[in-house]
Amino acid sequence: MTRKEFLKKLGLGAFGLVIGRSMIGKALAAPIYQNGGNFPIIIIGTGYGSAVSAERLAQAGHQVLMLEMGLDWDGYKQQNPGFKFPKMTSPSKQSTWMNTKPQAPIELGNMANFDKFTGILERVDYDHIKIYQGKGVGGGSLVNGGMTVTPDRNYFKQVFEDVGVNFTEQELDDFFNVYFPRANTNVGRQVAPQDVVDSEWYKFARVGIQEGVAAGFTPVDVPNLYDFEHMRQEIAGNAPRSATNIEVLYGNNHGKQDLTKTYIKRALNTGNVTILPQHKVDHIIENYDGTFTLKVQQIDTLNRDVCIKEFTCEKLFVGAGSLGTTELLQKSKYLGKLKKLNDEVGKYWGNNGNVMASRRSNADFFGHTSRGANQSTMPIRGLDNFNDPVYPFFAEIAPMPTLGSLTSLYLIVNKLKRFGKLSYDGYRRKLQLEWDARHTAHMRTNAEYFLNQMNEHGSKSNFGSKFINNTTFFPNNGVDESICYHPLGGVVLGKATDMFGRLKGYSNLYVMDGSLIPGTLGVNPYVSITAIAERNIEHIINHDF
Repeated sequence: MTRKEFLKKLGLGAFGLVIGRSMIGKALAAPIYQNGGNFPIIIIGTGYGSAVSAERLAQAGHQVLMLEMGLDWDGYKQQNPGFKFPKMTSPSKQSTWMNTKPQAPIELGNMANFDKFTGILERVDYDHIKIYQGKGVGGGSLVNGGMTVTPDRNYFKQVFEDVGVNFTEQELDDFFNVYFPRANTNVGRQVAPQDVVDSEWYKFARVGIQEGVAAGFTPVDVPNLYDFEHMRQEIAGNAPRSATNIEVLYGNNHGKQDLTKTYIKRALNTGNVTILPQHKVDHIIENYDGTFTLKVQQIDTLNRDVCIKEFTCEKLFVGAGSLGTTELLQKSKYLGKLKKLNDEVGKYWGNNGNVMASRRSNADFFGHTSRGANQSTMPIRGLDNFNDPVYPFFAEIAPMPTLGSLTSLYLIVNKLKRFGKLSYDGYRRKLQLEWDARHTAHMRTNAEYFLNQMNEHGSKSNFGSKFINNTTFFPNNGVDESICYHPLGGVVLGKATDMFGRLKGYSNLYVMDGSLIPGTLGVNPYVSITAIAERNIEHIINHDF
């Protein structure tokens, strides 16, 4: 199918004018109300796995339609020339998905209420956990901290072996010699240069390393996908500020290499990819001939239906994230539309072992080492204790860009001892999660040990007082295990799918996101999601087309 024929099916004509786009931020005409159409390939979602799939399919000459529930933020900026992503300290309606108040883990600055809007950060609340998701073209890449970390090979192997999936040594060699390097290159991995590390903006990281070494932990340099040359210019006052302007959870205006600047940009530049934002897939129907029909709601910026559409395709790639993909598949089965969906779907869910923890100076603060009033929002250092037989974990030294001079914040990543489970409740019409304190008790134990060691060996005042656990931020002894940035699992590779992401029981239905990973990786997961997608899509293009 030619590009012209593809656009004609969308009702767009040769110029591609639509609420979606064929180039970043382009094609912002009035909404098109056509009733879908038939396309060779549809990808649901625009996060890491979806973006990898789109670029590689487009490079191979295939026409691809991507459906995204959130906004096209580059297009939104064109329609609203004065708009900028808000700081963490001054969230606006654009910061938050369909809520009247900010949903960030820690309230900072101006937390005034605002109107509901299909904003950039969504929080999904369950009884014992709050799960954060990026919303918009680019998915989680829009709101993450950019830590670009390759997992430990042995732990990566063990994680899959724990659920009965065994990679050969050759397959592991391919992952770590081919696909992880490819992923790191293509997401824009960088290492902070020493002059940036030595600047006032990373004093919090330097002090954190000093205290961590004194406490017996191993210092780790953590790569990031931020453009550090841009940060260097920010620090010098020669470029617009983002990382040095308290921007991270609600989007980043400059410097950060999210997917709209890497995979998605390259995919769109082929001319073979069209993205329709504000298109929410309700369920999937398997047709008698093996094709698929998607029931899709086009929504406005209040998440209201504009119209209902039907799209059909020959090959379908699902990359809506751990929660989104699992819910979409299970809901479709509940409705009787994916009758052969296997019982492995929903299993092996986890929070990637994430726990937030914080320390602060006590009342007698004079003389304590300041972490600096100015802190970059892009983390670049961590403390490793993952091989400790009693307290295994990795601690990211996180920024605290306001109230942070005498406050320390950490994202602690633990191993997982017990998997959660996702299931679709048809009566309540929502995804349910089996997850409680039994899943996170050891994570809290590790975090409290970490804080105690850091308090004991960290900065002391002139009067000998130590830092204490920060119960101002996290009332339960300075630790909060309810915060989840990295949901993983639900459609695990080699269990619910074959070894390359083909959903078992179906031809031409593929999964390409964090749901493929069983619950934990020991590090921030998006590089692994990218590497797995690179491996899978290469195989699928070579064998299924």
